[in-house]
Amino acid sequence: MNTFPGDAPLPPESPRVLVLYRRLIVALGVPRSVLALTIAALALSLSLAVLIRAATGASPDPARLLPAALIPILIVPPLSWLSIGLIARLDRSERAQQHLATHDSLTELCNRREFFQRMARVHERARRDAQPAWLLMLDMDRFKQINDEFGHLAGDRAIRQVADLCRAETRPGDVLGRYGGDEFALLIVGLDRGAAGSIAARLRERIVGTPLHLPDGRSLTLSASIGLAPLVCPGATDPACLTLDKAIGRADDALRQAKRLGRDRICVAEPRGCETLAA
Repeated sequence: MNTFPGDAPLPPESPRVLVLYRRLIVALGVPRSVLALTIAALALSLSLAVLIRAATGASPDPARLLPAALIPILIVPPLSWLSIGLIARLDRSERAQQHLATHDSLTELCNRREFFQRMARVHERARRDAQPAWLLMLDMDRFKQINDEFGHLAGDRAIRQVADLCRAETRPGDVLGRYGGDEFALLIVGLDRGAAGSIAARLRERIVGTPLHLPDGRSLTLSASIGLAPLVCPGATDPACLTLDKAIGRADDALRQAKRLGRDRICVAEPRGCETLAA
């Protein structure tokens, strides 16, 4: 891959020329950047040669201008390709390190720290735009039993499968992360209570309806308990809708209530308790 995204800027103290150089690579890619630099160097070289001969009173003889054209053609492409390629490789390394720092290695979802940072941004933006947002917290049922009876590799398979099923229900603009262990969290933005509940119901049904196939030929039926709480509810006076910590607490309470009621169900946080949506 010869290009890299422009959302990984150079440090603020970087010289302006390096910032512009990087933007050129981002906009054109490595091969076209090399071609553009070669053409620019050729034009500059020919222009200087013409100006110098004009200043000395000599006529612009094409045969004498040939060396001015050959120098940038011979020197600029390999040097620019080397420098641009080095920048691209360094950028890929930086992006790989950044991905490892912000994503869970087992599921490739946002890790807990990155999820909280994104959730804070979603919460602030949704409040500013008066847009509803919901926090869905999901915990796999009887996960310890899977590890104890079938081994930790089976447990890892189960976590990856649930992560993939959650990812399939994630819309553009939503945020999905591994909250910790066998627990996941999903931010649902721009939907009312009914639509957010429908996503939770589809997700629960997907998990139950997708057997986990083990390498030895055995299959397991998975299930999950889900807690759903409003992260932002425009126009509401409920204090839990106004602070991030209280919204997280309510989603966690709803999840624990779903566990207490027998697992494999959805509980929605209400001002005076939790309402069960599915069982």
